[in-house]
Amino acid sequence: MNGSSQSLKDLIPVSGSFRDPKGQVAKTALGDVFRVITEVGNAEFADVEESGLYAHLIEQGKLIEHHHVPLTDVTNVSNIETLLRHPSLPMVSYPYEWCFQQMKDAALLQLDLYLESLEYGKTLSDATAYNVQFLRGKPIFIDTLSFIPYTPGQFWLGQEQFTEQFLNPLLLTSYSGLPFNDIYRGSMTGVSSEMISAVTPFRRKLSLRYFNYIHLPRQSKKRSLESGAAGVRKVEGKLPKEGFQFILKQLRSWTETLTAPEAPSTWIAYTQTRTYEDQSVSQKVKFVAECVDQARPKQVLDVGCNTGEFSFLALDAGAEHVVGLESDQQALSTAYAQAVEKSAAFLPLHQNITNPTPSQGWANEERDSIGQRVSADFMLALAILHHIVISGNIPLKRAVSYLTNLAPRGVIEWVPKSDPMVQTLLRNREDIFDTYSENMFERILIETGVSVHKKQKLENGRTLYLYER
Repeated sequence: MNGSSQSLKDLIPVSGSFRDPKGQVAKTALGDVFRVITEVGNAEFADVEESGLYAHLIEQGKLIEHHHVPLTDVTNVSNIETLLRHPSLPMVSYPYEWCFQQMKDAALLQLDLYLESLEYGKTLSDATAYNVQFLRGKPIFIDTLSFIPYTPGQFWLGQEQFTEQFLNPLLLTSYSGLPFNDIYRGSMTGVSSEMISAVTPFRRKLSLRYFNYIHLPRQSKKRSLESGAAGVRKVEGKLPKEGFQFILKQLRSWTETLTAPEAPSTWIAYTQTRTYEDQSVSQKVKFVAECVDQARPKQVLDVGCNTGEFSFLALDAGAEHVVGLESDQQALSTAYAQAVEKSAAFLPLHQNITNPTPSQGWANEERDSIGQRVSADFMLALAILHHIVISGNIPLKRAVSYLTNLAPRGVIEWVPKSDPMVQTLLRNREDIFDTYSENMFERILIETGVSVHKKQKLENGRTLYLYER
């Protein structure tokens, strides 16, 4: 919002926030973010704000900050009691795009928010993982209106949601060795306890925590479904505050112990075998650094970021923020660990570029596709094009067009068919890629309206191209 005047008609509702009658998130065309609080949610918001909980969590970096916008500064306003302005996030991610450790850190944050809220006489109305985002390697909570007054004796309203959207994905990977990403993306509401029960090894089911927080709730829900509406009874009794805190602390302790089993990673091994004494590697580093330094991009999209080697290089060269896309779980975890260690403006996400996150949810508008959420002005596609074309069977023209449309400028690495990696990809399969050649690649760039500003042949036979649409 430029200046103090803003018409409500200029605010565009964010598609994923339409379900909450207490308020919605909206943006301007310039990307400024606002929270519109209605009469339904205003009293609760004021109560939580007066308690000091918001200020406490914002100071700790656990809750996104907000600033009040006077209603006199907006026009054509209806059904609004309070208007807040939030800082805009460089990138919105979804839980099925996180690595294991990101999910674990997000789960711990959610539990900590419950525990700290209770100290202020407050709690949360839900436990959806979509309310957590990442900034500089740290999870941060973004739904201001989730905080509500705590009623002594009330049961945990968000327990099932926490289980399906945080705990079960972690258990699926930790206990069964199965990445949760594709399963989570397929349901969007998380991983069911029925699935966890089906795939969890028997010895894991013998723990008291599993019995209390997976088996018993699952059996209770199953009985309710089997008995139908006639058998549904209102839950009687009360949960003392101390009992609620005990549940939260026990779940936090359990979550902290969960780890992802290590699996072989082709790309980590590939990266570790290279050295900066290798002339082609040093050439590549210099070329990319110079291109990023000249462009000074606000956001770089690193497609196939591996462990984040060139993502961090881009940050060092002047990029403000980097989003990395990687399908290898071990490489992604390594990239995230480095982002945490360095508090870097780098967000690595799980993504298969040949099957990117689509628009999903209600009317296919509730969760945006990865392309709708990324606003990169520079793109790195280093040693990825040949995987898209040969491993993914994507025609070269379509692959080049897709990549160059992700950002108006960037660097693409061409890997010739004679390269050992391409030969490995072609092993034990028919070579149907007659058009896979550097001449055809350059021709496609021209045909798709892309100009080549600079290119460099590397010692290993690969070529780097700086393109611009």
